[in-house]
Amino acid sequence: MHNFLQPAAPLLAVLYIGLFGLGGCAGADPTTGTTRVAGQVVLGAGGRPVGGGTVQVQRASAGGGYSPVGTPVACDAAGRFAFAFEATERFGYRLTAQAPPGYVTDWDTAPALTAGRDNPAVRVPVLAPAWVRLQLVDEPPLYT
Repeated sequence: MHNFLQPAAPLLAVLYIGLFGLGGCAGADPTTGTTRVAGQVVLGAGGRPVGGGTVQVQRASAGGGYSPVGTPVACDAAGRFAFAFEATERFGYRLTAQAPPGYVTDWDTAPALTAGRDNPAVRVPVLAPAWVRLQLVDEPPLYT
């Protein structure tokens, strides 16, 4: 009787060694501790650098939403930044930015950070400011 599973055994061994024995996926697992972040604030549409702003680490709150971690970090004139913070949780960190005259990061595009690891070349997109001019009229509407 022939065992059809025997030829697959060497293949499974190679996959196991590749994924776990050489640290393939295990090295990217988040942990707590010192988390280094470096990158640049860029315009979400086009990727042009946006300088003179700040970046802020946000951590997911137990009740929903996010809360700031530490104080905002200043960016240079080209939007570059580099800093480190102590991650107390393994998951739930995002990076937001804001810059004058009204650039802000949309929560849906805020990059996630890997806790306890280096996070190099993080691009933090911001939306361009939009201005709306309203004219209030103190007249009742006309109904016909």
